[in-house]
Amino acid sequence: MIRRAVLGLSIGGLAAAVLCATMFFITASLDGTQTVEAAGYSLLVAVIGGALGCVVGAVVGLGNMRLLSGGLVGLVVSLAVVAFYMSSFKGEADFVSLLNRSRVIILFTTAPLILTGIITAWANRRLNATS
Repeated sequence: MIRRAVLGLSIGGLAAAVLCATMFFITASLDGTQTVEAAGYSLLVAVIGGALGCVVGAVVGLGNMRLLSGGLVGLVVSLAVVAFYMSSFKGEADFVSLLNRSRVIILFTTAPLILTGIITAWANRRLNATS
């Protein structure tokens, strides 16, 4: 059980960091941002994404989950991050404006965290089946 949790934590953190940073770098580069600036912010996004990926990986590893449930864990963590971000704007009355402000968070967390859950579940099952 500890082995699955540590393995999931490691794989989840690494996968999410790489996926989030790559997605941010490509999007920022296509948007016209300077390459050095895009790379710098990609490192910051990688750290945040890696921390979220560790949470996803630990849950997937402890639960010994399959691919679909791993993806669902990634989706739930992503929705929790968006809900936390939206709740920080207490003075806003319009829900649509809150979603508009949250679209960057939604873009850079949802797909990478779902993929992180799937990758972690696949790798966790694959590595635990061989030993």
